[in-house]
Amino acid sequence: MGKEDIKTRMPQQKRGIETRNRILAAARTLFSRDGYNGTNAKEITAEAGVSVGSFYAYFKDKKELFMELTHGNMKQEILAMLDQMQDLPLEKIGKQETIRHMIQLIADIHNQDPEMHREIEAMKYNDPDILAFDEELNDHFNKRFISFLEHFEDRLRITDLEAAAKIISCSVQETIHAVRLFDSPISEKRLIDALADMIHRYLFR
Repeated sequence: MGKEDIKTRMPQQKRGIETRNRILAAARTLFSRDGYNGTNAKEITAEAGVSVGSFYAYFKDKKELFMELTHGNMKQEILAMLDQMQDLPLEKIGKQETIRHMIQLIADIHNQDPEMHREIEAMKYNDPDILAFDEELNDHFNKRFISFLEHFEDRLRITDLEAAAKIISCSVQETIHAVRLFDSPISEKRLIDALADMIHRYLFR
């Protein structure tokens, strides 16, 4: 099931909309707490305070519900935060500080719901739909970062902007995962400062 196949049933009445939203909210809580494999439809409906029949009135199964959470709620939240990259005052705060702001932005995205992000990270290695979701968000970041690089093209050491953006995206993700998902013994500030310095030295003359 790819993202184009997600066709959850949308209620038209206020009561149905509220019920569906309660199911989504309960599912996000349980997926974050117990993981995808540790959660079932019966537990979700109990948490939401609705009947099992209500669950299947709006979602075919647990997988469809999970994909609705990622491609609906979470995707919009993450894309909105990534779009803030284009509003950074590049010339005013300088190249390295801009890079640091971008890294911090990614960290803040993971801080929205670290448990849910941890579950997505674990699932993407075995689920092609979750992998596609992750790659779509990475692609959005890469495009935003390439746009940033184009402002300073005459000062760059590198020439392949697409490859550079991909390398930096991977580096940023791994660093933020170490901080937000896996409790690194090195503080977030130290890691972000070091990563911003490394990226700046890699990119610019």
